[in-house]
Amino acid sequence: MPCWFKYFVYIACFFSTTVHAAIPETERNALITLYNATSGDLWSDNAGWLGDPGTECQWQGVSCSEGLHITELTLSAKGLKGQIPAEIAVLSQLQKLDLSGNNLSFGLPDTFVELSQLNYLDLRGNRSLGNILEIVTQLTQLRYLNLSNIGLNDVISSEIAHLSHLQELILSSNALRGALPAELGEVSQLKVLDLHLNQFNGVIPPELGDLSQLEILNLGVNDLSGGIPSELGALSNLQELHLGSNPLGGTIPEQLAELSQLKKLNLSFSLLSGEIPVGLAKLTQLTSLHLTNNSLSGSIPKELGQLSQLTRLRLLGNQLTGSIPSELGQLSELIFLHFADNKLTGTIPQELNQLSKLKVLRMSDNKLTGGLSHLNNLSDLVTLSLQNNCFNFGNYEFLASIADLKYLDLGSQYSCQDTLKNEAIVRKGRRDDIHIPYIMLNGQAYDVILERYYGIGYQGNDIHWRVLETSVIETESELQENPSAEYDFATGILRFNKIHLREQALNAELLPYTSPDYAEEGVYFKYISER
Repeated sequence: MPCWFKYFVYIACFFSTTVHAAIPETERNALITLYNATSGDLWSDNAGWLGDPGTECQWQGVSCSEGLHITELTLSAKGLKGQIPAEIAVLSQLQKLDLSGNNLSFGLPDTFVELSQLNYLDLRGNRSLGNILEIVTQLTQLRYLNLSNIGLNDVISSEIAHLSHLQELILSSNALRGALPAELGEVSQLKVLDLHLNQFNGVIPPELGDLSQLEILNLGVNDLSGGIPSELGALSNLQELHLGSNPLGGTIPEQLAELSQLKKLNLSFSLLSGEIPVGLAKLTQLTSLHLTNNSLSGSIPKELGQLSQLTRLRLLGNQLTGSIPSELGQLSELIFLHFADNKLTGTIPQELNQLSKLKVLRMSDNKLTGGLSHLNNLSDLVTLSLQNNCFNFGNYEFLASIADLKYLDLGSQYSCQDTLKNEAIVRKGRRDDIHIPYIMLNGQAYDVILERYYGIGYQGNDIHWRVLETSVIETESELQENPSAEYDFATGILRFNKIHLREQALNAELLPYTSPDYAEEGVYFKYISER
């Protein structure tokens, strides 16, 4: 036999052996069981699955080690439906499992704890998967765990400390309840802790300040109280801190000024009081500062003008007083500036005209005065909202330089001397309500607020209001001749002698409106005419 022929046979045999080298039959069978249990024929991409033995490592989403064991399964958003079978535990060398964005349900099999090599687990978005924390906390090699939006309504137990290698823990958008365990502070390698949008209560454990590697902490939208622990100021690597939408109470700890790497700080809707700490100006990496809808008082620290990287500054819905610091004109990267619904006075500083990248400027519902002609360099502005202040616009030529402006609300401007007692005003603030400072009802004078209503039964473009609150006022002789509005008991019509509606001073009528679709009790009025 010629030598070249023997060599050819040897090469052919080598490649034949390589192509058909197979993973263990038990692992192949486990894959087939998973396929059948999760409606594999209906997956959006099942390329290669159920192919000949030896092809498993080429199946869609399957990766193998050099020793021909399955090490990764990545089947994100492929349309898997049903229950993860117990046979998955056969994949003893599995290190990564990503089944996110599917429709898996009925929890995890008890055998899941046998996946002792697993270090990456992503099951997010399987909204009916249910309570699986007791099983998952036994997978002690995990480094990444994402169980967001899977229907969890359990508690986090102290067993979480067993995940000593964990670097990212994401359990957001569930219904987890109870207190946050202090043992979270023992998961020392954590870099990301995201528990937002759950039902946790109690205090924020001060032990979280021990997580020296932490970069992102998000506990927003829960029911946490007891203030912001000062220990969080020790998180020297923290880049994002989100605690908003919790009834935390208390003040902003001065220690947060030590978070030198912080880029995003959100403490909105947290029942915070006191003043904005001047020390926050030390957070020179900060790009976003949200302190919306608290009860913060005092003035806006001029030192915030030192935050040269800031792109978003939201202080709306507080009780801030004093003037707007001219130093804020140094924030050259600022895109979004929102100071609405405070008690600010004075003029808009000339220096704010330097904010050439600004796209959104909201200053409504304050007591700001002066003109705006000096704001002619804000050419990128898209939204300008200044209603319910005391501005004297003079002319509007400055608007000509704002070519991209899409939303403009200059609204009602008062004299700041409270002389419009007999004029009803539509306040386009948080409620978009009508304030009727003086209305005669059956011979009695009232101060009434009608709330804009968007509830069940709201029809098309109809405008509805309902009575939000009323208070009896003493009849004032100078107003009796010209009250804000009168209610006709015979027709049920609420007539306005003068109302600022749709940015015009009008005579108008509101007709009582009832519908079986309205689920809430109350008196409703529907806008019907301009008289």
